[in-house]
Amino acid sequence: MITIITEMHQIVKETPDVLAMEEKLQQLMVSWFRDLVGEALTLLDDPVREAKKVEGWDVETRDARTVPFLFGPVQYSRTLMTDREGISHYPLDEHLSIQPNQRYSPLMEVKTAEMAAESPYRENGIIRDVSLHQKYLNFRIVHVFNTRFGIS
Repeated sequence: MITIITEMHQIVKETPDVLAMEEKLQQLMVSWFRDLVGEALTLLDDPVREAKKVEGWDVETRDARTVPFLFGPVQYSRTLMTDREGISHYPLDEHLSIQPNQRYSPLMEVKTAEMAAESPYRENGIIRDVSLHQKYLNFRIVHVFNTRFGIS
């Protein structure tokens, strides 16, 4: 907690105008929030993993995953495990209802679809083009655009 206060104090002290200060503080807070959410998800992996061990699952490895949320990309660690039939799972992802190929958080998908639904046809083409050039393209979002607005 002292670290973030120190960083905030440094920004307030060194930034001459309020607009720039507010922008820098917002960036700092979002960055800290992303890190804290990532740590919370990583901590949640432990009890989920232990519950699966009791069921007879075996631990394979621990991997990192990054999921873009509305407030930015969140990286967390989760455990790859195999069940009694030898099928691999990420129990934390399943606990969070994050699908294996899901690229965005569910809320980000919903908000993107809402934005597309509320925008005029011309803007939807622009939104679709921008989405197609994103690093993490979500097929479901593009499918919503195509289905809802007849874009091929």
